[in-house]
Amino acid sequence: MLLRFKSLIKYRMLAWASFYSNLVYFKAFVISKLFLVILIFIFANLYRVLYSGMRSVSGITLQALLYYIALSESIEMSRPQVHQAISEEVKDGTCAYNLMRPISYFGYHYAANLSGMVINFILSLFIALFVVGLMEGFSASLLAGIALSLPLIFLAVTLNFLVLFNIGLLAFYIEEVSPVFWIYQKLLFVIGGLFIPLDFFPGWLRDVIKYLPTAFIQYYPPRVAIDINLNQYVWVAVCQLGYIGLFALIAAAIYHAGIRKLEVNGG
Repeated sequence: MLLRFKSLIKYRMLAWASFYSNLVYFKAFVISKLFLVILIFIFANLYRVLYSGMRSVSGITLQALLYYIALSESIEMSRPQVHQAISEEVKDGTCAYNLMRPISYFGYHYAANLSGMVINFILSLFIALFVVGLMEGFSASLLAGIALSLPLIFLAVTLNFLVLFNIGLLAFYIEEVSPVFWIYQKLLFVIGGLFIPLDFFPGWLRDVIKYLPTAFIQYYPPRVAIDINLNQYVWVAVCQLGYIGLFALIAAAIYHAGIRKLEVNGG
């Protein structure tokens, strides 16, 4: 028990060190969000045209849709670059040093990226909601829904991290993982519900993609936030935890097989 407590202290200290490091580049974080302002502005005007003469589409009003996009995009912009970091470690050999740390390889990367993910999400969400509020008005009920859905958002960000961690571990075999990440990112864009809720998809396609992990990362957390339903809330949380467990097992398998491969290659 004492050893486990000491390990938790190590992760906490690593997370805090990363947090202070990210604060140094806070101005850069803010400047980088200018793209988000442009993005929200473009989609707000695009959907205004599409909603012309209609109060709602598939039960989603224009205001709720823009809140959905703000939240979905904030989740996307909180994405860590862990896959790239692992790939670079394998290329330059620093992975050998990191593998020798007295903490787990996953725990090291998760703790090191946690503060960056949180800061990115909070800052992105604040800016996105502010822009949406100026354009379509602030809604107390929608803001309350977002607050209630924060646990689902945390699970979504963690699931996204695990998928990216698995992609990064593929560097043990192929070194360059950018093509795999590119495919995954486009799946999030197209069938993850990033800019277009799955409610707008044809029924036969929606029935397939709504069970994919991409939907539980990008679609369900903001969808639940704009229309709180207790049964759906619990179902989404359970499915997210299931996918987190699945990708954790996959990561463990890839990691242990990759470690043996690295030991062989290194003599």
